[in-house]
Amino acid sequence: MRRLRWMCGLTKGDRVRNEIIRDKVSIATEKRVVVVIMFDRVARVLFGCSADEFFDFAKTHPCAAAAAGKALEGEMLKVTVSQPKNGNARHLRVVSVLPLRTGFRPVIETLRELYRARGGS
Repeated sequence: MRRLRWMCGLTKGDRVRNEIIRDKVSIATEKRVVVVIMFDRVARVLFGCSADEFFDFAKTHPCAAAAAGKALEGEMLKVTVSQPKNGNARHLRVVSVLPLRTGFRPVIETLRELYRARGGS
């Protein structure tokens, strides 16, 4: 949950309930919004790197999490979900994700280009 808070641009000092954070990491269908869990294997398609690599990148670039959210906002994706195998789990699991836009670039590429243009590392 700590990493999820950080990816949403929140710090430990921000008083935000976990439910609000989960709403930020969700999938909108035509009829409803569904909260899902996306593991590293699937997240690599969107981010272009592992979660740990993205975390390390964002340590040196403090606004990277917010910029990543803006880069993915409104992106059309084909997402396959499955029921959790654990009986106690509440959220669906993402099995595969496929960007529908032809010119889609992973988030890490977009961020590296953005920070290079700003004169960052």
